[in-house]
Amino acid sequence: MIFSGKLFAIIGTVLAVTAGGSPVEITDRELEPVRSFRIPHSRSPGPHHDESAGADGSVSPKRSLGNVYFCTDNGFQGTCNLFGVENDVCNNVPDGFNDDISAFGPDRGIGCELFENSYCGGNSIFLAYPGNAYLANLGFGDTTSSFRCINFS
Repeated sequence: MIFSGKLFAIIGTVLAVTAGGSPVEITDRELEPVRSFRIPHSRSPGPHHDESAGADGSVSPKRSLGNVYFCTDNGFQGTCNLFGVENDVCNNVPDGFNDDISAFGPDRGIGCELFENSYCGGNSIFLAYPGNAYLANLGFGDTTSSFRCINFS
């Protein structure tokens, strides 16, 4: 996104009108020259973790898909976590759970792919509701580092 001195002149006029109640003429002599610059992608306006852009560019809040429940021990025992998920978003497991999940269960209507590496990489398995209380039986005990869930109803 590029901003120039003309844009700031327009903004200055709008601010002057709204602040003082009457238009104020701004001349080129009153403006300091402004160098054009780019906003880095990481700081540019746009969708954030709680928003999504539609096909028409409109932004609307994302809706939670539901929850997943995972535990460090078989049979949904040990330290457990209820984690809210959004549709088709990769989630790295929270601290204390990396490579230490033995049971994983998504809410009804949700299917999740569990990955052995962070950022949804490496080998994976797919689980739908009600999940699995013994991931070791599937060859995936204490292996999960990230997961991605979808609406599976």
